[in-house]
Amino acid sequence: MVSRLRVDELTAPNGLSAPSAPYGLKLPNSSIPGSTTFDWYEKGTWTPAFTAQTPGTISFVTTVSWATFTRVGRLVTASFRCSVASGTIGTASGNLRISGLPYASSAEGGGVGSCFTTGVDLFGGNVVIWLSPGNSFIEFYSSVDNGTWGAAAIGGLSISDEIIGTITYPA
Repeated sequence: MVSRLRVDELTAPNGLSAPSAPYGLKLPNSSIPGSTTFDWYEKGTWTPAFTAQTPGTISFVTTVSWATFTRVGRLVTASFRCSVASGTIGTASGNLRISGLPYASSAEGGGVGSCFTTGVDLFGGNVVIWLSPGNSFIEFYSSVDNGTWGAAAIGGLSISDEIIGTITYPA
């Protein structure tokens, strides 16, 4: 019989000191010590906020219907529904961003997610969410058939515009 899964105890028997970390699910047969410990599971909420590549004097008030995340190991999935309640772009410029993700993406890789929008003036057809490596904000990119892709500019966002999306990325 082959061992497939092991769970370490968090308390030691007979009042002895607890075993040393890391605790978690142990998956056997790895050539990298410690890389087989499943030691993180977390669910929670986060606070998305509209911002820009160059924030300037942006003063948007973001209404958040919901914003949740789940982290399993290094993998984070964040979902949200938010809209612009009030405010102005002011001197903000550049790409439209949503900040406030619960964890920054790892330096090894970012993530791509999906979304749909109401009222947001975008570059083209298909819209995706992009999180570049090492960052904790998302940007929106769109492309058209046989064309190029481009970032959604902060100038395309107005009062009552809404975005619903999900992205999965390594933390």
